[in-house]
Amino acid sequence: MQFSIKHIGLTLALWCCASLGLAQDFPNRPVKIIVPYAAGGQPDTLARVLAQSLSIQWNQPVIVENIPGAGAVSAVTALMNAPADGHTLFTADAGHWAINPALRRRQTYDFLRDFTAVRVTHNTSLVLVVNSSLGVSTWQELINLLKSKPGVYSYGTSGIGSVHHLAMEMFKSAFGVDILHVPFKSTSQSFPAALSGQISMALTALGSVSQYTKDPRVKIIGVTTKNRTKLAPHLQALSELGQPDFDYGGGGAMIVRNGTPRAIVDKLAVALDKAFATPEVVQRMNATEIEFVPVSTPEAALERIRGDIPRYLNAVKVANATSNE
Repeated sequence: MQFSIKHIGLTLALWCCASLGLAQDFPNRPVKIIVPYAAGGQPDTLARVLAQSLSIQWNQPVIVENIPGAGAVSAVTALMNAPADGHTLFTADAGHWAINPALRRRQTYDFLRDFTAVRVTHNTSLVLVVNSSLGVSTWQELINLLKSKPGVYSYGTSGIGSVHHLAMEMFKSAFGVDILHVPFKSTSQSFPAALSGQISMALTALGSVSQYTKDPRVKIIGVTTKNRTKLAPHLQALSELGQPDFDYGGGGAMIVRNGTPRAIVDKLAVALDKAFATPEVVQRMNATEIEFVPVSTPEAALERIRGDIPRYLNAVKVANATSNE
């Protein structure tokens, strides 16, 4: 037994030394950031801004690879097939770690088992925009109107099972209102429909509608997150209406394959902290109205993921949302 304990201790010591050695040498070749969406969107913008800063820090190329579609299955598979050495990163969000697993009958991965969180990267406040013909300006006024005319009004989202859809279904459930869901392929379609009056309202990201704050055709009511957004603190959060736990929004985290040495995960987190602190990144994030998180840790990211999983599982059940995949 004494020999076994010494042997185990020596093995652990050698493993720790090897991990530290790998971290000191990291990165020793180009790094890739996988974005599971098409180029041009918020996740892509964030990845490209970070890639530029990380490349300067490491003196290594940092390449952004867009792998959109197929419910992110192809993008996730690319990460799972990459070495667990920190040279392949992935911009994940609640759709990947909470919504897809709750929706899909055949899930190809277990997020907590297969991936390691590096840090939270950003938060995305979802805002409800209503057509001005409704004559409401606040959450309470909207709720009163919807209760007085159940089933009369409609809302648009980026599709069934999207975070926008689930947030609105939880809104309906929490406040006892009845609104017709009109799914679109993206919020770039649903918002113009609300603007024109084709539908009554749409839930979308704040950055998509900030230029319409003074447009007489629409009114931005508030956010569906627990806290007000720093980018528009005048917008009321739904949680303030007697629902303190109401928290359905967007955002993301950088992840790597499980098995990546902790020393490398920590090094990645520190490098991302430095990237978010650079004036160039701060300026670009503010210009694109991405509510970035300046400082984060792997533990904070894991806590967020673990909190999202049961919340969105419940939302999927409430919405009775399903996927054929």
